Amino acid sequence: MRITDHIQCIDFPCVEARQESYLIPEVELDPTTVRLMLISETAPNDRKDYYYASCDALFARTTLQAFQEAGLKVTGSQDLLQKGIYLTTAVKCGKNDYAVATSTITHCSSLLEREITLFPNLKAILLMGDVAIKAVNTIARRLNEPRVIPAGSTYKT
Repeated sequence: MRITDHIQCIDFPCVEARQESYLIPEVELDPTTVRLMLISETAPNDRKDYYYASCDALFARTTLQAFQEAGLKVTGSQDLLQKGIYLTTAVKCGKNDYAVATSTITHCSSLLEREITLFPNLKAILLMGDVAIKAVNTIARRLNEPRVIPAGSTYKT
């Protein structure tokens, strides 16, 4: 399955986001093998920095380092995919400013929700930052599920 065949923004209503940096993971995978999803905040402004661009991409380097320091023997994003770890962003476009508008998070949460449902054996989601947390909470509210992730720094709880 190719993720880009199932997830796409067609109207780009988020005027404060960088539409030219719009990214959906362009990977092909067996969705039944994915057990863990890591969701970071926004797509990078430069495509060369995206998870699946190369091993030298900024997003890939920092993520690989974290998994390596946790003891996982991986050298690239494809290694993570082979181990059932899928990487994506909550907001599919880059950001212009430091903050991301709630309207953008709300709109992109619909894309993220569809993305999450592609993985029937998903066991855990790592949310990397407030935007990812807000997106998942927005999905939960839309599905009438109780909010389970508190606002603010979760590493302190």
